[in-house]
Amino acid sequence: MTLIVDANNLAGALHILSAHRFQEQVIAMFKFWPNREYREIYLVFDPIDSFGDRIQAGRLTVIYPPAGPERHAADERITALAVRLAAGGPASEALTVATDDRGLREAVAIAVGNRKVIFLHSADLAKLLCPKNSVSQTAEDGSDRRLSEAEQAAISAEMISLWK
Repeated sequence: MTLIVDANNLAGALHILSAHRFQEQVIAMFKFWPNREYREIYLVFDPIDSFGDRIQAGRLTVIYPPAGPERHAADERITALAVRLAAGGPASEALTVATDDRGLREAVAIAVGNRKVIFLHSADLAKLLCPKNSVSQTAEDGSDRRLSEAEQAAISAEMISLWK
């Protein structure tokens, strides 16, 4: 299966959209994601400059569409990518698109026609990438314990203040 991710939307679901260089954090999550269900993963970010960029590393492709007068360049790139992948892949293989943007979901569904598309909410993908209580630390006594939600929130708040 192939996964196309509305990466800025996912960053919002992960609560890191306002972090400096959040794109690198999202990319790192996918580089080390052990999930092998998807043979190809496309992260499509909002434009950052007028040139755009495309970076490929193994099964991961990162796309920054060029900035321009169109306000929804990433949405348009996701839709075009879904059409291209749907046309080139086996009809039996589902295409998964992760976004919370209802307009984008509708545009992709219409554009690919009768091809099977699975839509995944960004919050659900965030849970797959960062399962709850998956953060652990080694305590001063050397034992391994899980951080509580309050400890995780405190660390996140501290990191966000440092990144600003």
